Amino acid sequence: MDRNRSGQYHIYDPLALDLDGDGIETVAAKGFSGSLFDHNGNGIRTATGWVSADDGLLVRDLNGNGIIDNGAELFGDNTKLADGSFAKHGYAALAELDSNGDNIINAADAAFQSLRVWQDLNQDGISQTNELRTLEELGIQSLDLAYKDVNKNLGNGNTLAQQGSYTKTDGTTAKMGDLLLAADNLHSRFTNKMLSISHVRENTISPFVLGCLNK
Repeated sequence: MDRNRSGQYHIYDPLALDLDGDGIETVAAKGFSGSLFDHNGNGIRTATGWVSADDGLLVRDLNGNGIIDNGAELFGDNTKLADGSFAKHGYAALAELDSNGDNIINAADAAFQSLRVWQDLNQDGISQTNELRTLEELGIQSLDLAYKDVNKNLGNGNTLAQQGSYTKTDGTTAKMGDLLLAADNLHSRFTNKMLSISHVRENTISPFVLGCLNK
């Protein structure tokens, strides 16, 4: 399992939204048969606990390439803030987008239109075009920055650390929360960007070595 920036064996990523009204649900890390994602931007996709296909991750395509490359484009402890430091958790990362200081992220904030929800329908940890939806498409009016520390065990090695809510255009609310996702470094693969380095090809390095590299 990977250490996060606070030295814990979880990753303070990402903010997740309950899209179907039954609470935020997660799945376990399943080795190479499950979701692999580059949480810390080191070019290595690691087997990870993940949000279920019927819920979504709050994301932002910072480089405009149409995909979610790594944890820097989620909202968590791999989100770099304006002062160069890293956010403590997802709510702290999102709070920086509150341009008018009202503790709510909505159309009055400049970055609101750039936010997306990634519903990973095939659970592979790779975003496809049809999996990225605007808040407007999902009928989401605002995201509330208020939260409570809950540290709820979700099973599958994952934890709901903080919980708050978001408001829909019909006036109803639903749950939003910051997840601590289990990670399995022994099931890791280089991203395409890393394949050219030293002419290393995927699967030619042992899982142990990849796990050691993934720090």
